[in-house]
Amino acid sequence: MIKAGVVLLSSALLFLVLINPVLADGSSLGGLQIPNLKDSLQSGETANITKDNGAISNQLDSIKQELERIVNKKDVPWEAMVALLLGLAGIFKLQEYVDRKWLRKPVWDIDLKLAPPDSHKIALRNQSSGQRICDTYYFRFRVTNAGNYQMEDIEVMVEELYKKGRGSSYTKVRNFLPLNLVWAHNHLVTMSKIQPKLFKHCDFAHIVETNYLNLGQFGITTTVSVAMLLDTYVQPNTGSHIILPGKYKIKIAFAANNLPPKIIWFKLEFRDIWDNNEQQMLTRNVVIEKVAS
Repeated sequence: MIKAGVVLLSSALLFLVLINPVLADGSSLGGLQIPNLKDSLQSGETANITKDNGAISNQLDSIKQELERIVNKKDVPWEAMVALLLGLAGIFKLQEYVDRKWLRKPVWDIDLKLAPPDSHKIALRNQSSGQRICDTYYFRFRVTNAGNYQMEDIEVMVEELYKKGRGSSYTKVRNFLPLNLVWAHNHLVTMSKIQPKLFKHCDFAHIVETNYLNLGQFGITTTVSVAMLLDTYVQPNTGSHIILPGKYKIKIAFAANNLPPKIIWFKLEFRDIWDNNEQQMLTRNVVIEKVAS
């Protein structure tokens, strides 16, 4: 309530400056003293009013009376009426800004559970013929808008990958190419919007048995039985989107047009084992969880 009172008070004071420029140098309006009004607005002195709810109420009543006196005058020039309209338009615009800035805004809520529907086994099929190729385990970020305003133009990028060595330290994978992930089902880089209290899945990665992959085209020679492929928008010729069994940390950036970016680090571990039992595979052979950077 205090914040709303300050906003309304500031809007009314701004209107009075528009209605009579003389007020900028200080004057008395129906007993309401406003010294150096422009400087006060710029320096934020109006915030001092918030210390007393009664003071806010009194100031608003005084401004209301003064506005009524000005509007009811017979000799108000047309410039003043124009200023009145501009002032009202400014107040509505300010209200919209306050609404978006403080009252109605989206909020990030990002998760990935190793259970359906975030993670599950599905069949890979030939896009042309529909013929089944093999089974794969898919892992998807659940990007939820926990706020009360729509989230706009959302993108997700894999930025960095670190591999754990024999000790406890992680080493950055130097040839890893940062790339955008794609959204589930439509395979686009940008999701236009996510409404409040709803979520969208973003494809993170999928695990496939290596005998169904042509790793040689990426210069990868290995004897492992499974590999994880990041669901990037393009498959780089370096093959950096292909991750072999081991222990990793991965940096994911979430960005939207009307929100500050969200950076989350995940621990990523998976064993060189393929299990057709979905529950066994997801609970025993794969780890994906949030960690500190």
